[in-house]
Amino acid sequence: MYKIPYINTLIKRIDHDIQLLGFIPAMQQLIKRTSVALQIHALDNKTHDLLQNNGCIVIFNHPYEIETYVVVSALPNRNDLKIIATSNLLGISKSFDHYLLPVYVDHNAKKEKANKLSGHFVKLFNLRPYIHPEEAHKKNIQTLKNASQFIQKGGLVVLCPEGFRGKEGRWFSGIGHLIVGVGSKKEVYYVSCYINHTSNLDWCRLIPFIGRILPAITVSFSNPRPLRDIIDTYRDPKNITLGLEHEYNLWTNSL
Repeated sequence: MYKIPYINTLIKRIDHDIQLLGFIPAMQQLIKRTSVALQIHALDNKTHDLLQNNGCIVIFNHPYEIETYVVVSALPNRNDLKIIATSNLLGISKSFDHYLLPVYVDHNAKKEKANKLSGHFVKLFNLRPYIHPEEAHKKNIQTLKNASQFIQKGGLVVLCPEGFRGKEGRWFSGIGHLIVGVGSKKEVYYVSCYINHTSNLDWCRLIPFIGRILPAITVSFSNPRPLRDIIDTYRDPKNITLGLEHEYNLWTNSL
């Protein structure tokens, strides 16, 4: 990995905080350090308790750059948490790697001309070996299996169904396969998050005190929904994905 003085120092600090505090408190520290004003809506006691103690799937929108660390910082503290995210993040921080369930999507991102600045930056400064699409597909299936088993054991998994597609992007079917993989036997819940007021200027928040003049970021939580209800309603991965995407769009338009 190439080293850039300020970025490398920031990554070392995050790595240290994760080791010392745990993942969620480390992301909360990052929020404070970058002077991000964060407003959390609809996180009532019931939702808070379920997110802290039950097996859960938490999905969020990812139109720009910093939504991942924003949504994690808004969660109740727990250690049994994993994030499904691009494999390009592997190796940036050893402590972060522990919480990462990697998906290999470079071939799709290239085909769809994904253009998030963070994606280009990570690939440029954290070079990863090329993986053939067939091998990537196999690895992604294993990642979803690992995520399903983790949730069945009571863990919480965070993911963005639109992946690298960003604003207005359609959902990948991975969320449907994940839910079917978890199944309906366990007391597992699905919670949606909507993050608003992020933008292409969010990289400026890394500059000390700039975050104070940028808009406050809001995180809204939906009511928890038992996975068995989703499976009973939509049945198969494709219909689950389409149905939940439609429901999410209706919910966010009502906020």
